[in-house]
Amino acid sequence: MSNRLALEEAQKHAQAVLAQLPDDPDALVVLGMTDLRLGKPDSAQSWLERSVTKSPGHVRSWAGLAEVKLARIDVAGAENGAP
Repeated sequence: MSNRLALEEAQKHAQAVLAQLPDDPDALVVLGMTDLRLGKPDSAQSWLERSVTKSPGHVRSWAGLAEVKLARIDVAGAENGAP
């Protein structure tokens, strides 16, 4: 299975989780990180900002958001941490 297909499969599973649990932070992180790896940084940041907003104590959400901001060369945003 290609990397792209694996990422798309992960997205399908995360979407299925969100259909049942719309604010599940793990599913939101999966969508954000897979979008980042698929070359969609705007969408990735949106998913991760939603996760941080809905679950501010979820560390993986913050780490993912920082990773997206670093990938977008937004060092100040990554250091700041605010969505």
